[in-house]
Amino acid sequence: MAAFERRRAVPPRERGLAMLRVADDLKAEVRGSIDILRYFGGVAQELKGEVVPVSELLLVYHRRGPIGVVGDRPLNASLCVLRMAELRARHLPPGVLNVVIGLGEEAGAALAQRPNVRRLSFTGSIEAGKLIMHAAADRVVPVSLELGARAGPRLPRLR
Repeated sequence: MAAFERRRAVPPRERGLAMLRVADDLKAEVRGSIDILRYFGGVAQELKGEVVPVSELLLVYHRRGPIGVVGDRPLNASLCVLRMAELRARHLPPGVLNVVIGLGEEAGAALAQRPNVRRLSFTGSIEAGKLIMHAAADRVVPVSLELGARAGPRLPRLR
């Protein structure tokens, strides 16, 4: 959490440039990750918000910002994740990116239930996704899921 507090004070442009430098270090084998880093590295540099009218005389301005610790379980080979973390560490302050290695029942469950993890992201089976959703609901934290693309049930195509 201390790293988050320090990092939140860094201007958005500088945070975005760090993501772009990480993308520069990655190799073509992880093209999708490079594209994602370049996209969010650019978006992170923008100071945008939205104005929501809540009454005739009152407008509320809302701006998005860093939320804190995110528990993320990517569907990549562990060595690839470690190598990408190593490359990212060149451009990020200590403590901003941490990799936890372990099985879902141990490492994933612990991350999903930690009170300082403020968002959960998971790629994997539908069954495991349900457990992540329950953990997120119990603590009322946002969740992003990509489930069952290969192993899950096939949904009928809409015509």
